[in-house]
Amino acid sequence: MSIKVQKAVNLAPPVSKVHDGGSGDSNWAPYPRSNQIAYATKLAHLPKIRQGLAELTEIMVHVQELLYDDRLLPSFHTLFAQAEVPYNCLQRWLEDWPDASQVGNEPVPQLLILRIQCLQAVMCLVESLIERDQQRSMANRLQQTWFEQAVEMAQCLRFYRQSYGLKHVPSQVADAVRTALQVLVHQLDHSREVRQAFMEILRFVVALSQKFKPAADAVHAVQILSQRGAVMLPTEAVVILGASETREI
Repeated sequence: MSIKVQKAVNLAPPVSKVHDGGSGDSNWAPYPRSNQIAYATKLAHLPKIRQGLAELTEIMVHVQELLYDDRLLPSFHTLFAQAEVPYNCLQRWLEDWPDASQVGNEPVPQLLILRIQCLQAVMCLVESLIERDQQRSMANRLQQTWFEQAVEMAQCLRFYRQSYGLKHVPSQVADAVRTALQVLVHQLDHSREVRQAFMEILRFVVALSQKFKPAADAVHAVQILSQRGAVMLPTEAVVILGASETREI
């Protein structure tokens, strides 16, 4: 919320304690896709999630202080140098957290969701730097970094969709996918990977649009851009958007 309103909040960083991976954990099973499918119960990894979320939040407290503290008005290059510290912390967090290829078949979704939230945090930091780079001196480098996070986010989402479908999309990804969609729709010519990321993220935004108005607004905005000829959508995207109007995703 601090990053969304671009205002520093006086927060004390959370205390991150190391927990035993199985201590105090609970069993978990996903919603079934149908009456004919029964999923095996597995550990929810709640102690690991608590620790990972505390560590991520601690980093983000420093990010919002760096970007939005009114008492600090550094030049862009000074800010860029200072932002390297939390950026590296976020990257180390990603290195220590399982990615889509490490969580196995039918993963516990919260492992993917927390990784998506960290990728979103990196994207927010980079996007803030892009907005402050008035001379566009680092624009290409920063945009490439932003795209890399979006592509990996799409990989996590694809793994979730292939494992569980789109009927019960977790609300925790709503803000991340909506923000990514709004940027990627204008960058479809950047690369094949970016187009594929856009398609995966679009599926999730459409699924979430049935429950959340901000997601529905994002879908409508993409439709308007396409109708006005401002963007050239892939054929598959047009099909998905058309299905969304009849709620058949």
